[in-house]
Amino acid sequence: TARDEIRLIKHVYLISGVFKLDELRYTQSVNAKNLLGLSDANVRSLSPLEMDYGHLRDLPLQVHVSVAENDSAVFKQMAKDMHEHLERFGVLGSLHVLPELDHFDIVEKLTEKDYFLTKAILDSFSEK
Repeated sequence: TARDEIRLIKHVYLISGVFKLDELRYTQSVNAKNLLGLSDANVRSLSPLEMDYGHLRDLPLQVHVSVAENDSAVFKQMAKDMHEHLERFGVLGSLHVLPELDHFDIVEKLTEKDYFLTKAILDSFSEK
């Protein structure tokens, strides 16, 4: 069943995510001419910060939320809010503010094998 299959996932990594989509709705650089199709009717229901994660409560799953120290205040707040939102549903995890990085560095450094986040992701594959 799908419930059994989801138990295979032990770690999820959310990296500098946009968890509240109304932040994107009027941002022309990523949503010119409303390319994302966001509206008053759907912006909340599509936002991860508005979703119910109760179905993950009893799973052996950890959700790791990471944000760069030099990300905008909005990104840092969304990361904190997402971590706390997941905790309210009983989802285990962690929040990491990665020092001396910005929104782009945090992902670009994933190509480095000694980078904290790369190691964590790769190590999670070898867990039993």
